[in-house]
Amino acid sequence: MRGADLRGSTISGLQAELRDLQGAIVAPLQAIDITALFGLDVQPDEL
Repeated sequence: MRGADLRGSTISGLQAELRDLQGAIVAPLQAIDITALFGLDVQPDEL
């Protein structure tokens, strides 16, 4: 998907491996959703 622009696309339910998404263009909120696919827990900084 290198260079594929996914902004504005619905990505919920997406099943992919990291190598499949490398180089894809996503919106910031999509990036948060994608990190969940890989088991990451995104949280705000502690102040």
